[in-house]
Amino acid sequence: MDINALAAALAGKHWILVVALLVFAFVGAAKQGWLSLWIAQQLSPKMLPYIAMSLSFLGLVAGEVIAGKALEPALVDGLLSLPWASLLHELAIEGVRSGRELFPSRQG
Repeated sequence: MDINALAAALAGKHWILVVALLVFAFVGAAKQGWLSLWIAQQLSPKMLPYIAMSLSFLGLVAGEVIAGKALEPALVDGLLSLPWASLLHELAIEGVRSGRELFPSRQG
C-alpha cells in the first residue's frame, strides 16, 4: 500500500478512500500465511467459506474505490461477485480438494 496515497486521502478528508485503502491493506494482509492461519484458528471450519466471500467482497469494493469508481457502483459490483466467490470456493476447495488446504498447518 502506498502510504503517500493514504496521507493524501487523509489530508483531503476523503474518508471513503481512506477506508478503502485500509480495507485493501487488511485484505492483502489476511491473504498472507500468518494472519490467515490465525484467523482460521479463531473460527470454526464452517465459517471459512463466509470469510472467503467477505474478503472477496471487501477486496473488490476497496480496489474499485481506489481505482476511482464511485462507492455505489463498487458496492453493486461487490454484491454481484459474492455468488461467484462462494461457488468457486465450494468447487475448488470443497469439491476438488475435499476441504484440504494447499499448505496444511505444521502444528500437531
